[in-house]
Amino acid sequence: MAYTARQLIIESWYLSGIVSRTMETVTGEQIADGLERFNAILDVATASVDLIPFWVEYNSVFVAGQEKYSIDNLVEIESATFFIDDGFGNNVRYSMQPASRQEYFAYSRANTILSLPYQWHMERTHTGADVYFYYFPQTNWNFQLWAKFSLLNLTLGTDLTLTYQGFYIEYLKYKLANYLCELYNVAFSLTHAKRLSSYEQMIRNASPLDFTQKKISQFQVQTAPDYAQANLGKSFVPLGY
Repeated sequence: MAYTARQLIIESWYLSGIVSRTMETVTGEQIADGLERFNAILDVATASVDLIPFWVEYNSVFVAGQEKYSIDNLVEIESATFFIDDGFGNNVRYSMQPASRQEYFAYSRANTILSLPYQWHMERTHTGADVYFYYFPQTNWNFQLWAKFSLLNLTLGTDLTLTYQGFYIEYLKYKLANYLCELYNVAFSLTHAKRLSSYEQMIRNASPLDFTQKKISQFQVQTAPDYAQANLGKSFVPLGY
């Protein structure tokens, strides 16, 4: 059954205690204020990505020789891979490793190499994010990101069940009620505040970042294959590498 943003806003006004469920009706002005605050909550969640519990599979195609890719609404990347057909009907997946801003933009490197990308870095922008890859892709391979994207602003008629699961709709209802209390300088119920806090903790635990992956350094003994080096060095490496 559909559950619209308007319905959530009305329920949040009642939950806040500012409007009496049994004696008052939420006015059009209050609904408009609620929608503004509702979209503000979604905007803030974009900055605090741990309150976005949804990881999304994003697929695109490299452009040969192109380093930077602008992706709308992208806010966080968990993993990045690309795929090559080995000529025998096998679609081989290659991993790429994250690099900090200092590692990616400040370390010495050759900028004209077209090869297998092994490193990526993301920079947030006002419309999403720019993702950089090195080495620059040699050809138009498919690549895949597992990522989080910003929560888009809603209209009053938006059916929330098409975008969010029930637990997240419940959280948004309590969060908006808290915002409305702040707007009207009214104390939010302690019981409701505790429930909101428990919901936020539940969301942070629902889809955390995976910190088990390890970076591959060019200056240490490696236990994982470095596909960029294999492509350039043809498997010849310095002694002790």
